[in-house]
Amino acid sequence: VAINPMTTWETKHWRNECFARVADQLLDKGMAVVFSGGPQDVPGIEEIRGAMAGKAASLAGRTTLKDLAALYERVKVLITTDTGPMHLAAAAGAPVVALFGPTAPWRTGPFGESHMILRAEIPCSPCLKRQCPQNHECMEQITVDQVVQAAQAVLVAGRQGKQTA
Repeated sequence: VAINPMTTWETKHWRNECFARVADQLLDKGMAVVFSGGPQDVPGIEEIRGAMAGKAASLAGRTTLKDLAALYERVKVLITTDTGPMHLAAAAGAPVVALFGPTAPWRTGPFGESHMILRAEIPCSPCLKRQCPQNHECMEQITVDQVVQAAQAVLVAGRQGKQTA
C-alpha cells in the first residue's frame, strides 16, 4: 500500500495522526506500507512515521516522476488526497482511495472503476477554497476506519479481478 499524504492546499490536508493510524492498522493486517511525496513533503511524512507504532518505508523526496509512476504501477492501492500523484497513480493503473474535501471528485477524478472516493456530505463541500472558515469539517469528518475499510475493499476487488482474468 502506498500513502501519499501531503498536499499543497491546507484545506485538502487530512491530519497527519490520521495517516499514521491508517498506516499502523494496515501494517497490523499484514500489509507493507510505503509513503510517497516530494522533497518538500519529507518533514510531514517523517512526522507521520514518527507517530506510528509500526515501521513504514518512505520514498519521499527520492523519486522522479518516472520512478513514482513505476512505484504506483506496482502497488495494490494508493491512499491519497486530491493531488497530482493521485492522477499519476490512476494513469499508471493503480487503484486509488482518494480523500476529498474542498474539491469535487466528479470534476477532477480519479477516473475509472477501480477507485474509491471518500468525502463528507456536508453543505459547504466542495467549496474549492484554499482557506476554510468551517474548521476543515469536510476533511475532519473522514474517519480512519473509513479509509482502512476502503483500502481493504479495493484490495479485495483487485484480488477478485485477478482471479477471474
